[in-house]
Amino acid sequence: HMTQPYLKTPVVLVTKDGFKGDPTNIAFPISFSLTERITADFPGSGVIYFNTAEECFNALRREDADMLFTDSRTAEHMLGYGKFNGLCGPE
Repeated sequence: HMTQPYLKTPVVLVTKDGFKGDPTNIAFPISFSLTERITADFPGSGVIYFNTAEECFNALRREDADMLFTDSRTAEHMLGYGKFNGLCGPE
């Protein structure tokens, strides 16, 4: 027996400003539950796992990854820091 869903968290894509095309590498937090579903949409892309969402953002900033996926609250929080200028999240 299962209950109805009690939590819905939107997932967002974050890239460097101006990124276009298919990603070479996608960064995911290691605990991210939708990795398989998302990577199916980008079959030629590599996957890099990090312990935290902040490490994913750092990889994107260093250009070790072309995009990352995370929940919208985390993205808004991380993009609120001046440290991640030049990255583009949900609008």
